Amino acid sequence: KPYRAHVPLERVHIDKGGPITPPTFGGKRHYELYVDEGSRFKWLFLLTSKSESFDNFKKFHVTVERQHDYKLKTIMTDNAKEYMSKELNAYCKGIGIEQLYTNPYSPEENCVVEKSNYSVMNKVRCILQASGMDKVYWGEALNYVVYTENRSPTKALGGKTPFEALYGRKPNIDHLRPFGCTAFAFIDKAKRTKLDPRAIKCVFVGYASQHKSYRLIDCDSGQLIQCRSVTFTEDSVPANDKKVQFNDQITTVPLQDYPSENVEVEDEEDVEAVSTHQQHSTQVSVGAPIVDTDRDPNASSQPSEGQVSDTDHEEHVSSDQESSDSDVEPENPTGLEAISGGRHQVLSVDTVNDAPQSFADIEASPNKQAWLDATHEEYDALVNNGTWVLTELPAGRKTLACKWLWRNKFDAVGHFTKYKARLVIKGFMQRYGLDYVEIFAPVLRYNTLRLVLFLVASNGWIIRQMDVKTAFLNGYLDEDTEIYMVQPPNFAVPGMEHLVCKLLKAIYGLKQAPRCWYLTLHEFLVSISFERCIKEVCLYIKRVGDSMVLLTGDDITITGNDNQEIEKACDALKERFEMTDL
Repeated sequence: KPYRAHVPLERVHIDKGGPITPPTFGGKRHYELYVDEGSRFKWLFLLTSKSESFDNFKKFHVTVERQHDYKLKTIMTDNAKEYMSKELNAYCKGIGIEQLYTNPYSPEENCVVEKSNYSVMNKVRCILQASGMDKVYWGEALNYVVYTENRSPTKALGGKTPFEALYGRKPNIDHLRPFGCTAFAFIDKAKRTKLDPRAIKCVFVGYASQHKSYRLIDCDSGQLIQCRSVTFTEDSVPANDKKVQFNDQITTVPLQDYPSENVEVEDEEDVEAVSTHQQHSTQVSVGAPIVDTDRDPNASSQPSEGQVSDTDHEEHVSSDQESSDSDVEPENPTGLEAISGGRHQVLSVDTVNDAPQSFADIEASPNKQAWLDATHEEYDALVNNGTWVLTELPAGRKTLACKWLWRNKFDAVGHFTKYKARLVIKGFMQRYGLDYVEIFAPVLRYNTLRLVLFLVASNGWIIRQMDVKTAFLNGYLDEDTEIYMVQPPNFAVPGMEHLVCKLLKAIYGLKQAPRCWYLTLHEFLVSISFERCIKEVCLYIKRVGDSMVLLTGDDITITGNDNQEIEKACDALKERFEMTDL
């Protein structure tokens, strides 16, 4: 048995699949999978016939050795005639590549590629079915699966990704999207008039190999296009919509026959720029439809079908947009639009734009009284909360300024609910060592929340979520910290205008406000027999016999296997803080 390879390209395993029915639009019926044992990186080639295997191998050999600092030493295959051909044997002997073969009817000897072959085809079947795409797109799906697996952790590498093992750096996965999801491709200004749609509805099918763009199928024409400005709706699958009809005469560009690794970004700043700007909605410009090179013999410079790019897609997708007119307005509602049906778009302009910036704006506002009532309500709440006491400013101390902020509040479907005012202190004026020292406040890790939700789902527990109104105002300041604030604008107490507010509790805008709230909540939870988790300081556990109650200390979530204890915890929190049970 050969020893285990640990260096990239020390041993590459090769296997084929097919014929597959139906063929791709480019006429491909077979595929060939290369798996590097040292890095577990995969390369995929789509073939019209098995006779293309030798040419693919030569291109693969030249490309991978040129792009990496490793030499291909050994290949392992089965006993198929194309792998035992005179041409391949002569080529390998001429350059010193060792050939290993499996024994007849012993595919387990080439298990590295056999297992990968089995795995990728299972995933292809799943994503085609889940996305509702026709089987003719198996080539696109196969490319997508291999590309994704190269950027996914594997046990064979101790949790590293094949990309990292081969390239020596972690891949950027911000650009990854679900296969078959809805995508809106931006139409460049030069190709549309003022009233034309800014985007076309498409289906996402993969990543371009030699362009900084995505591969999409136009839902109207069924044409395959490459676009670098795309807005995705990941929870929508247009292929399941009976109105979407894919074009049987789709003109596609076959992907390249061999892996392209020459599109590298030399400047690390370029990589950072791309990954920083690459958000959920990537916006750039749409490309022209791709030309079918299988039908046009003069278009040999175009890439051909079957390539999986080996370079990280951070070098393929750029979301920098120079024009401010490039915002894509998706036809398919997402987020708030999906809930409200777009009704929030027809809210009164006066309501949406009425939020004042100053008391002068309030005086000129048609909703003057509503804004004044909201401001007085906030001021009264601060006073009743005991947030400050009026005092003389000690000698040598300075006050911090404060200001009022006003906002319109909306519900989950975009309906206007109320006018909101909030007093905030100008925390940027605070001085370290005098106005604050410690400001750190822990935040619940998403992994912890996912674990709690897993326990809820698997055990059938009930879950309660509660929100603390004006949470930061409940936090007490350290006794050693003295912070003085000017009286709120327009609310100076008559006859006491010369006095200042000595803060007893935190207020929005203070650097230490989150920490004060966390410590206050922690002290209270400990007082009602909750214990803080050692590894996750935002998770609190209360054990009563065999029962257990879990509480997360951010946006408070309570769950467990004892409903009575959960109710007791909720009642205690409501008694201590002003809360809303969500």
